[in-house]
Amino acid sequence: MKNNRLEEIELALKTTNVTVITPTVIAPIIADVARDEAVVSQLFTPMRDLVNKAGRQLIVPKYVDNIVVYSDVAEQATILASSFSYDALTVNVAKFGVRIDFQTEAIEQATRDIIKDGLYMAGKAYAKEADLRAETALLTLFPVTITTWSSGTVGTVGSSNVPIVNVISATGATVSTFDSMGGTVLLTGSISGATVVVSCSDVANTQEGTGTLILSDVFTLAGAMSNSSINPDVLLVSDNDLVGLVSDTAFQNLFVPSKLYQCCEKNKLFNGEVGCVLKYSVISSGIIPSGVAILADSSRIGYDVIKRDLEGYSEKLFDQDMVRYHLWAEREFKLLDTLAVGLIVNV
Repeated sequence: MKNNRLEEIELALKTTNVTVITPTVIAPIIADVARDEAVVSQLFTPMRDLVNKAGRQLIVPKYVDNIVVYSDVAEQATILASSFSYDALTVNVAKFGVRIDFQTEAIEQATRDIIKDGLYMAGKAYAKEADLRAETALLTLFPVTITTWSSGTVGTVGSSNVPIVNVISATGATVSTFDSMGGTVLLTGSISGATVVVSCSDVANTQEGTGTLILSDVFTLAGAMSNSSINPDVLLVSDNDLVGLVSDTAFQNLFVPSKLYQCCEKNKLFNGEVGCVLKYSVISSGIIPSGVAILADSSRIGYDVIKRDLEGYSEKLFDQDMVRYHLWAEREFKLLDTLAVGLIVNV
């Protein structure tokens, strides 16, 4: 969601004042911009139990639902016991760093307010890095290296390392295609010494797409995920895959653009939300891998554990004639319920 932070930056901070702007002013501005740009990380519930406390590690509870309800119980009959408990998960916070330099020559020559631009871009960059970490937690992503190739150009990650979400890097070869559910990568040409690193996911519910993302794919996955406590309500797609989705006739008939509604009886839209279809808020972003659609229950995903909000200090570099700002934050994301996330691949 957008707000008036850019206007506030422009009104409050002028390029002529760059040397007196303190990090206590800059840090909240960058954090506010990042909050307005966040896509995946916005789905995690902030937890501030570590703020201003010793330690960089937090034990958080993972919800375990084994409650069973019976009906038509006979008189004096007994029923099996239900259990309700929490598993302990450990979160180690990561340190985020932002550095911004303002050169005197750039300040004097620019026709725009470069401070406003710099803070806005820093906020976007901070949001992107946080989203990448949140996405890794959301999909339980982990890297797998393929160095052995069969049939000349086909490499396999192994049956326990599926689905493949995307290709991280390729050395000594060019990736032609990859089969997410099959766990194979195809190279162009006949290459035996290549090294390819792929990102695999370990979510509970995964299904094969139909080549182009369509609404029936979403409903099928939702049916596999839904139970008494899991109710998917958010669909995340890449900007590329949104093109195919909006071409689906069934989607077109049910889709309501965000500009026309307070959808699904909500008073607030998610960042990046383009509209909704039935009870599902549709979020589109370039941070989502192409060929993948994510369906989630936003109320059950997990925590954004915060140890330190964005803060820092400034220094005047007289030898380089510029002002440098160093800003730091400590946080980490943790998925608490693997059943709350589902994945459609090969879309």
